[in-house]
Amino acid sequence: SFLEAMAQRYRNHPALQGYSFFFEFAGNLPGSFNWNDGYDTFTTHDFQQWSREKYGTLEKLNAAWEMKIPSWDAIVPPPNPPLADTSLAWRLDWWKFRVDYFNHFLIELAESVRKYDAKGVILYDSQIF
Repeated sequence: SFLEAMAQRYRNHPALQGYSFFFEFAGNLPGSFNWNDGYDTFTTHDFQQWSREKYGTLEKLNAAWEMKIPSWDAIVPPPNPPLADTSLAWRLDWWKFRVDYFNHFLIELAESVRKYDAKGVILYDSQIF
């Protein structure tokens, strides 16, 4: 990957102070994350898997979300902006999933650098959440 190649090449460079990852707020409106909203098919599929792992059965999921989801494949992210009658538990689970998803992404970034630079400082700043 690019990060592995960068860490391998510059890890011993005297000017290197560390690695900094910055994730800027991409939206124009308060609460709008645009590219990070996660309404694409890949993220929706991962949200379905995350929900299945969390609840185990549709009965437990439906009880928690106060909904009637007929199958795991029918799970979708809540609307943005949320509707007044949208399940609070559904929205909170969506946010928890997004935080988990983003944390997993950050861990992958750090692991890419750590393959070649075990001591370099790794920082990140985010205006996403």
